[in-house]
Amino acid sequence: MVPQHPPPPPGLRGVLESPLGTVIFALGRQYEYLAFNGDHASTMKQIWGASIILGESMLGVIGRADDREKARRNFDRALSGESFTLVEEYGDELKDRRVYENVYRPILADDGSVLGLSVYLSDITTTRPDPPELDRYRTSLEDLVVRRTQELELVHAKLLDAQKLESLGVLAGGIAHDFNNLLAVILGRIELAAPLVNRESPVWEHLEIMRESAIEGRMLTKQLLGYSGKGKLSVESVDLSELLRSMTPLLRASVPGSITLEVLPSGRAVVAKLDPIQVRQLVLNLVTNAGDAIGPRPGQVTVRSTVVEADDSLLEEACMATSVTSGPHACIEVQDDGCGMSDVVRSKIFDPFFTTKISGRGLGLAAALGTVRSHRGTILLRSGVDRGSLFRVLFPLIESP
Repeated sequence: MVPQHPPPPPGLRGVLESPLGTVIFALGRQYEYLAFNGDHASTMKQIWGASIILGESMLGVIGRADDREKARRNFDRALSGESFTLVEEYGDELKDRRVYENVYRPILADDGSVLGLSVYLSDITTTRPDPPELDRYRTSLEDLVVRRTQELELVHAKLLDAQKLESLGVLAGGIAHDFNNLLAVILGRIELAAPLVNRESPVWEHLEIMRESAIEGRMLTKQLLGYSGKGKLSVESVDLSELLRSMTPLLRASVPGSITLEVLPSGRAVVAKLDPIQVRQLVLNLVTNAGDAIGPRPGQVTVRSTVVEADDSLLEEACMATSVTSGPHACIEVQDDGCGMSDVVRSKIFDPFFTTKISGRGLGLAAALGTVRSHRGTILLRSGVDRGSLFRVLFPLIESP
């Protein structure tokens, strides 16, 4: 039997009917109608074909099971004391299914207990986007999610690379330091033993081989220290254009005769605070690698000094985590038309002892990376299989051209 509820007093009826176009109703704790306005009665008739009365459970009027369960969840939230707003669809699709903005509020007694709930509805069906517009919006949103996901994956990959390089740097620096100490003992003992041995003795030849091997080992540890950024720096103001001019004969000798080498220093000074010895070795390593990438066939290697205006898009090509910011930077470029690199090779080229050469040690680019890192610069790389490679090394500029 439906509970009997007196109709709202005339004053309350005026309040319920005063907001034009707004559906208002109130329910008790058993979801029974305590009050509703004419707009709500019309709405229930429109979307469910139902005539409602006070005391009747609203859930019994809702014809669709999914809508009924949705309404029950929302009513229970309000009856628990929560106020909230939702945009929802309700109605029989054979009659009229509508979209509403629903505001749910608990009805509280003087002592704070919940007596029931009230709901204010605004029909927004005619103001919501039409299906084609919704589809376009959904497609646009999905594309945005894909782009953002790809960006996050790229940032995550760069972070992992930075962590890997940092870990390798710590390991390489520790190994190089310990080996340097051992090699110093070996070289010292060789120097002490040499005066005691006749130069005609076979032992002398063994000592010479040991000395040469130990010196070669010290060169390797020096490269490892360079990679770890723990090599000693002797910094001064260096004009990269002049540095390239002075290196031109050495660079020509470092590539096969079948390769055309162009050294193009900037017409103006490109000055940075650098260790000239380390930077010369860096340039030599890059040019030697460029020649190796071309191989025995004819090709071209181009070396430039210039000033580069670094921006966010350019810095996306960085091979290392860097604090380099947008703005002008001193730059050395080494470009070749060789075999280029796959993504797999590119991700490993700065790892110590990784090499694609038969006789290589895999320390040249590792040391180059350490040199750049210790000078607060960065290395940019653009490469593709059979498309050659372009290395750009950026340093803080201290004098504009």
